[in-house]
Order: sequence, then structure tokens, then C-alpha cells
Amino acid sequence: MRAIREAAPSNLFWQQPRAFKAEYELRAGDELLATLRKSSAFGTPMDAEIGASRFTLKTEGFLRSRITIREAGATGEPAVFGRTGFLGAGELALPDGRSYRWKMASFWGGRWAFLDDSDRPLVSFTSRNRFLRAGCEVEIGPGALARPELPVLVLLGWYLLLRMREDSAVAAA
Repeated sequence: MRAIREAAPSNLFWQQPRAFKAEYELRAGDELLATLRKSSAFGTPMDAEIGASRFTLKTEGFLRSRITIREAGATGEPAVFGRTGFLGAGELALPDGRSYRWKMASFWGGRWAFLDDSDRPLVSFTSRNRFLRAGCEVEIGPGALARPELPVLVLLGWYLLLRMREDSAVAAA
């Protein structure tokens, strides 16, 4: 797969190719850039591949849940996302001490973004769900292209939107 930085100027779109199957693809037109899929029928862990890297995203805990993002083969501390409010906002803390805020970027919650220290959007996600299939547009800001954690931001943002979608389906049932 081509590196996300090389495809960033293109229109990027996360899509669910088959309804009822927890497998998702990030595409730039017809080109596959990343995959995200459930690693088992139970729980929330998902395996991801983006460019030449592989990651596991996992929700841990119940009341004070957090999401860990670990690169395959890494032995150090994982990146950790923690919620900071009731509406889904939160913060991604990287092992080196840097962090990014995750915030709703539209009134109705159809657009979310990771922001830098100056509140500039680095990676934005706009929901484009279809009947029985999840999807979203991804916009990568110029400030994100040089950041080594760009693949993590792209994967985690989509994972967070999927979790919100699941949570709202459960609440509606």
C-alpha cells in the first residue's frame, strides 16, 4: 500500500465494502490505502494496516474507558486516547508526551477533527454513512503531512466514529 502522505492531496474516503461485516477500507479513488477490521467476534479490538505499518486499536475499561493504539511489534508504551466529555471529545496522548485534541467540528456532530496546539484541524472526518454501511470523508490538513503520527490520527479518527455509531445504535435499541 502507498503511504498516506503520498495520497493525502487526493479525496480520501473510509468505506465499509460489505454490510454486516466489520471490515473497512480507506481509499483514494480506487486505490486501497488502509484497512481496519475486527480481530474477533467479541470485544472491541481492531487490527489495522496503513502503508507498511500494522496497528491494534483496543478499548479498555468501562466507566473510565480508554483506547490504546499499539504498533505491531512495539514494546514501549502505546498511544492512549481518553474521553474528556460526554459528547465524545477527547485527547490522544502519544508516548513521547505530545498530544492532540479530538473535537466535534460541526453543530450536529457530522464532522470531527484532531486539532493541533493552535486549534488548527490536522485531520478531519465527515460522516457519509449509507444504508447499513458506514463511511466518511477524510481531509488531511497541510500541518499533518510532516507528522510521523499521521497514520495513527487517520486510523483512530475512523475508529472513534465507528464506536460512536455503535454506541448510538445501542442507545436507540
